[in-house]
Amino acid sequence: MSAGGYGGRGGSPADSFLTSADSVAYGSFKEPIDPGSPGGGTSGGNGGGGIIINATNTVNVDGILSANGGDASSNGGGGSGGAILIDANIIKGYGTISVRGGNGHGDGGGGSGGRISLKHTSNSFPFSGKTISEGGLGGKLNEFTDVVM
Repeated sequence: MSAGGYGGRGGSPADSFLTSADSVAYGSFKEPIDPGSPGGGTSGGNGGGGIIINATNTVNVDGILSANGGDASSNGGGGSGGAILIDANIIKGYGTISVRGGNGHGDGGGGSGGRISLKHTSNSFPFSGKTISEGGLGGKLNEFTDVVM
């Protein structure tokens, strides 16, 4: 099954190519607010959510802030990552901001990464953490077959 698309196209099913309408990228680069898309199939992963933080002064990210897509099961496609938008005077911290795509299962493709936008009005940008927006892994065909020797 096809995987969810958002920040990029979702992965194709094993041994297939995506059509022009499958798993397309969508949403705003500057102000991402859309949630991620679910993966295909009856057991596709959920799309990541949307997080919007508007602050008049400082936002400090020292933990994990995530809107990751869900992993699939039973030959489904992974869900795409969601959106994180932080709009503040200063953004600082050493944490991780993540919008990863979920992994596909069986012949399902991996979900696309989501979108992150860090908007600040201050001339300094002391955020030293990580931002992660990567696609999920495609499933593995025959991942549970027995090896015959």
